[in-house]
Amino acid sequence: MLICFAFFSSAQSNYYETQWKEVLELENDGLSKSASELVDKIYTRAKNNDNTAQKIKALLHQSKYLQILEENSQLTIINNFKSEIEASNIVTKHILENLLANLYWQYFKQNRYKFYDRSKTDVKASYDFRTWDLTTLFTEIHTYFDRSLQNGLLLQQESLNKYDAILNTVKNSKDYRPTLFDFLSHNALDFYKTSENSITQPSYKFNIDTIDFISPSELFANLNISSKDSVNLQFNALKVYQNLLRFHQKDKTSKAFVSANIERLNFVKQNATFSNSDDEIIKTYQSELKAIENNATTALYSFEIASQLVNQASKYNTNSKNDAKTLRWKNKEALSICEETISKFPKSNGAQKCEILIKHILQPNLSLKTERYLPIDQPALILVNYKNLERLNFDIWFDKKNALILKVAYSRLGNWEYRVKNFE
Repeated sequence: MLICFAFFSSAQSNYYETQWKEVLELENDGLSKSASELVDKIYTRAKNNDNTAQKIKALLHQSKYLQILEENSQLTIINNFKSEIEASNIVTKHILENLLANLYWQYFKQNRYKFYDRSKTDVKASYDFRTWDLTTLFTEIHTYFDRSLQNGLLLQQESLNKYDAILNTVKNSKDYRPTLFDFLSHNALDFYKTSENSITQPSYKFNIDTIDFISPSELFANLNISSKDSVNLQFNALKVYQNLLRFHQKDKTSKAFVSANIERLNFVKQNATFSNSDDEIIKTYQSELKAIENNATTALYSFEIASQLVNQASKYNTNSKNDAKTLRWKNKEALSICEETISKFPKSNGAQKCEILIKHILQPNLSLKTERYLPIDQPALILVNYKNLERLNFDIWFDKKNALILKVAYSRLGNWEYRVKNFE
């Protein structure tokens, strides 16, 4: 019986592989209708065999060919997805809900100009989403993303390996997204983290206004996050991050946990309305690093600390006495952290990122600035800003077109030219 089952599984796999190869050939030959008809046959076979991955792949291809073969096909595609959602089992239903939310989201990004001029209505104007106002559309997107993440325990037990047929994967990517729950959650986060802020904001709008949101993962995972503004994108992003961290908190050294935690912290810092977010995020990274010391995954936290220091160093103003005390040596601190990380965990992903950051820190840089108009026959000043240079040599002369050429040569980068046209 086992031998027969193995043979049957192999035959099924070969069937789909052969059929999809033929679909691609037809598509490349410009025979979209023939390709669509073959996809319909694959869909029927996958549905009869209860093959979720192949059925969804066929549904996605059907949608693609509908856009080629039919005018105004968007409504048909949406209705097809809704019909499939109603007829599917729980896991397949949540995948399709997630995809449907993404279809709405992609349509908005391609047609955002249409939505900005529409007035908000109290109810849906019609079942045609193309006529909705912006708030209605975003509420619908949120509704389907939210539904797709229900039954989280069931989704957490679904390995992403079962869905290779509908995924474009890269090496080791499943270390960061090991389950269907991870995959669907991060799809939803792509929407919730958007910077779109054109929705009418209520008076009780949710804001990231407390340092609790940037606290260490253990505190954040148990934080009570609530708001009357239940459709707010930032609010829902934090809730999704919270659920991801709770799911993976049994192994805080896993790449799935660490990467989600880093994304959460950077998201909070980017959208925070409270002060001192730069200092607070570094404190949290240091706390997280200390909690899982001597593990290669900590290199990712070390890299983030170094990156934050480099970001602070970029704000250094040589004319500010306060900056001289607080920001002057931030690049040096970052360089030290990167070198220590590479030495401690040379083969880790964090070490690879640190190597790139070191090159950025040590990259030579030169900028020259003059006033737009210089006085005739009088000395003029040039502001020279430089970094990681050992020597500067200046040669200045006029060319035949009466343009001033300033040639700068220095030891690390070779020759540069600074040309001021129409100089008088």
